[in-house]
Amino acid sequence: MPKQNTEARRTVTSSRKGEKVAQKRIAEAFRSRADKLDLSGLGLVALPTPFAALTSLKALNLNENRLAQLPVELRRFKKLERLDFRNNQIREIPNWIGELRNLRVLYFPNNFVQRLRKRLAGLIALNSCLLPEMN
Repeated sequence: MPKQNTEARRTVTSSRKGEKVAQKRIAEAFRSRADKLDLSGLGLVALPTPFAALTSLKALNLNENRLAQLPVELRRFKKLERLDFRNNQIREIPNWIGELRNLRVLYFPNNFVQRLRKRLAGLIALNSCLLPEMN
């Protein structure tokens, strides 16, 4: 079997496992009314649909996944204080990020962001921010 095929299968399998783990963690966070959720290191390319119901979260860790964009559902997470999406494949920070007025910690180095939107200025509570290196 060619090495490329084996690698692709491994990626798909690990992605499915990661999604199942994410769904379990999301369900538990919903049941327990948790204000923190760690979905780091799961190889996710998208967040499972039930994630959108967790608008009471204060801290969300999406570090070490394969997300290409911030989930638009985050726009409704008005209580969010800490957002970590280091080491993903994010290309653009959306305009709505500035609407997260309670965000105090924002980490997004090691992504593919080419420019930062001026809307970061709307993050009035921000006191810790790690940015990607810009060329």
